[in-house]
Amino acid sequence: MTTSKQPSHQQQQQPLQSSTLQVDFTWRKWQARITSISDPSQPIYIVDYHGIKAPHIIVKTPDSSTTIGTGTLHPISIHADYEIHGRKGKLKALKRWRTKYTHLSRAFANAPDSSSLAAMTWTSSSNFKTWDFICLDEQQIAVAKFSANMWGLKKIGMVEFLTPTAVSEAARDEIVVTGLTLAYCMILRTSSILSFVGAIFARTGPIKQKDDKVTAPERKIDRGKDTKVQNEYLGDADRFFSRTAVQRTWRAQAASHASSKRAVPSFGRLSLAVIDRSQLLIRSAKDGTVKQNFDLAPGFAESCRFIKWYGHLGAGQSIMKRGGTNGNDPVGLDSQRLLLADDATILVYDVRRPVLYAEISGATGLTSLGNIEFGRTPDEVMVFSDFDFKIQIWSLITKRAIEIKDPKSASPGYDYRPTSGHLALLIRPAVHDILMVIAPHTHEVLETLELLTIDAQGIKYSPDSNWIAIWDTPSAGCRVLILTADGQLFKTYSLPHEELNLGVRSVQWSPDSEYLAIGDNEGKVTFLAKNKFTPRLTFVHHPRIDSPQETVWQEEIGPSRARDYAEAKQPAVSPSHETFRSAKESDSGISLMQFNLDGSLIASKCNETPSTLRIYSPRTGRPLAALIHHAPIRSIEWHEQIVDLLLVQCAIRDSIIYVWKASWSSPKIYSVSLKPPFGQLRATWLASDHERIRYMLGNSEQFAIGQLTVEGEEVSWQSIGTFRDDLGPEDMFDEGHSLDLSPVKVDDSTVADISAPGLFTELGLTSTVEDTFHYRR
Repeated sequence: MTTSKQPSHQQQQQPLQSSTLQVDFTWRKWQARITSISDPSQPIYIVDYHGIKAPHIIVKTPDSSTTIGTGTLHPISIHADYEIHGRKGKLKALKRWRTKYTHLSRAFANAPDSSSLAAMTWTSSSNFKTWDFICLDEQQIAVAKFSANMWGLKKIGMVEFLTPTAVSEAARDEIVVTGLTLAYCMILRTSSILSFVGAIFARTGPIKQKDDKVTAPERKIDRGKDTKVQNEYLGDADRFFSRTAVQRTWRAQAASHASSKRAVPSFGRLSLAVIDRSQLLIRSAKDGTVKQNFDLAPGFAESCRFIKWYGHLGAGQSIMKRGGTNGNDPVGLDSQRLLLADDATILVYDVRRPVLYAEISGATGLTSLGNIEFGRTPDEVMVFSDFDFKIQIWSLITKRAIEIKDPKSASPGYDYRPTSGHLALLIRPAVHDILMVIAPHTHEVLETLELLTIDAQGIKYSPDSNWIAIWDTPSAGCRVLILTADGQLFKTYSLPHEELNLGVRSVQWSPDSEYLAIGDNEGKVTFLAKNKFTPRLTFVHHPRIDSPQETVWQEEIGPSRARDYAEAKQPAVSPSHETFRSAKESDSGISLMQFNLDGSLIASKCNETPSTLRIYSPRTGRPLAALIHHAPIRSIEWHEQIVDLLLVQCAIRDSIIYVWKASWSSPKIYSVSLKPPFGQLRATWLASDHERIRYMLGNSEQFAIGQLTVEGEEVSWQSIGTFRDDLGPEDMFDEGHSLDLSPVKVDDSTVADISAPGLFTELGLTSTVEDTFHYRR
C-alpha cells in the first residue's frame, strides 16, 4: 500500500513560533511565500498576485486548497476592497495625500461575537530602505507592522505582530490580508496618474459599520497547534506586563447613555450635545436629563462629522471668575449655539429655540469640508476647506461671507485677540508666510506683515491681549517670534547658532500672561518672562527621575486587573517610547503641555517617555509630581474651577481615568461603568460645585457622567438610568421669546473674495484697504 505524498492540512499549517513573519517573492510564479522567521522552510501563507484580473491578491493556505482572503484594487478609486473568510470589507482612505487608511475589524473587537466592529487605522512611515505600514487599534496603539523592503527582489518584507491579541488566528489572517492589500494599493497609487485623479475626488473619512457586513458565513481553518502557541505567547505577555498587587480599586458610579455620536460638552460644561439616532439631544451635564431636542434630516445623523459649541472668553477671564462654581451659570456664560456639519451642509442650532436657527449649504464649493468653528461671536461661522485652500467667514446676520485664500493650517493657524476680537491669521500665498490682522465685525484688513519664517507652525495671542507668539518649523531650530498686538515685530527668540536644537514642538501662554512656555523637540520646556521675553527657567524631561522635591507615582495592576497608584522609590526610570513600540518612533519632544487655571502649575508630556506626566510650578521653579503609567498618555485637562485638579487619560482599552490633586494624599484611578465594547474613549471635566466634582467619559456609542467628592471619594447616584426623554413646551423654549424662528438659509452664492474690490463695497468698507493685497496681484 502506498502512502499519499499530499500532507494533511494540519501538517501543512505550522504553529507560529515567532511574532514575525517573512515575505519572500517568486517572480517566476508571481507568488509570495510567508513563513515564520524561526522556520523559513515551511510556509504559513501562499499569496498569488494578479496584475489585471481581480482579485489582485489571493491569500491561501500552504496547499492552496483553501482561500483565506483576497484583496481587490481599483484603477481610479484610492480605496481598496478585501474579503476574509467570506466577510467582505473596505480599506478606506482617511486622507487623500497621506497614507492613512481604516478598516473595520472583527478580530480586534472587544467582543468578537458581537455585531460591533473595531475601527482600525493604517498609517505609514518610511526611510531609505523600508516602507512601514503600521496598524493601530482604536486606542491608537500599534498592533502590527508590515515592513516592505524597498530594494528587495526576493525578500520583499516582514510582518511583525506587536501585541498578544495580534497573534490570534483571526487577527493574523486579517493583518496579512489587509496589510498586503494596502501595500499593493500604495504601489499602484505611486505609479498611476488615474489614482492621482481618483484622490482629488475621493470621499475620505471613517467607515460606517453598516457598510461593512458579513456576506457569507465565516469559514474556520484548522490550524493544528496554533491555539496552544497563542496561549503560550499570551502567557509570556502577561508575565511581561504584570505588576505588583493593587491596594484598592476605585469605581466611580456613573450614569450611562447610549448615543450614536460622541457627547460634546458645551463651553461652560453645563450641557452635552448628543446625536441619538435621528435627533440632536441637549442633555444636562449635572444629571443627564434631556433639556432640548431637535429632529435631524434622514441620513444626516450618520453623515455628521462635526459638533461644535460656541465659546469665547475675554482677557483674563475664566469660567470660575465669571460663572462661579455653583453650576447654575448666573451670568449666562454657557454656550447657547452649536454647529453640526457633514461634507455638504452646516446646521446652526440655538438651544433657546425649538427649530433650526440657520443652514449653510455648499460653502466650500467643489472641495470637501475640512473643519468648522464659530468665529469671535455666535453670529459668525468659520468654514475651512480641505487641504487649506481657503477660509470663509459667514455672517448669520447679513447672510454673506468673506473668503480668504491660501491660509495656513486650520488650527493653530489663527487666533482671536481676547479683549477686542481682532483676528490674527497666517496665510501663505507664495513663498513667504504672511500675518494678516482683521478687524472684528467689519472684517477690514488692518495690517499685513511678511514674516521672516521658513514655515510658521502656529500663532497665539497672550491672554492679556498685548502680545502675539508665532513659532517656526523645527528645521529652523528653536525660533519664536514675539509681536505686538497690532502685528509689529518686537523680538525674535532663538538659540545661538552654535547650539544645536531640534526646534519648537509646542507653545503655551500662562493664563496670567506672565510666562510663555516653549516645549522643544529635545524634551525641554523653557519659560520666557513677560515683556523682556528672556529665559527665566528651563525644565528638562529626564528619563531618570531623582529629585527629593518631586513625588513619583507609578501605576500598578493587580492580579484582578484592578489599578492603583503607588509611590515609587527614587531614582525612578520612566519607560521609553520603545517599550510601547510606538507607531511614531521618530516622534519626539513636548507633545502635551498645559497650564492650570491660575498659571501656578503646568503639566507636560515628552514623547521620549510617553507614559510619564511631569507636574511642576513655574513660579517656584521646582517639580511637584511625576505620574508613570502602563500606557502612553493620550490627553490631559486641568479643571476650570478647581485649580490643582488634573484629569489624565491614557491609550488603553479599559474605561479608566486618572486624577491628580495636589491636596490629596495620592492620585486616584477610577473605573467607569460602561458597557463593552468601549472603542476610543474621551474624558473631560464638567461643571462642578462645592460638593461634587463631575466628569464625562464616552465614545461614539455611549457616555457616562460620574461624580466625586472634593476629597476624591466616589458618589453613588440614586437615579441612575431614570432620565426622562419626554419634553413639554416649558422644557423646550421660552414661549415669551418673540424672535423670528424661521431659519436663516445661505449658500455659496453670497460669498465674496476678500481680495476682490467688490467685497468692500458690499460690506460698506472703504476701498483704501485694497492696497494691502498688492502682493497678490
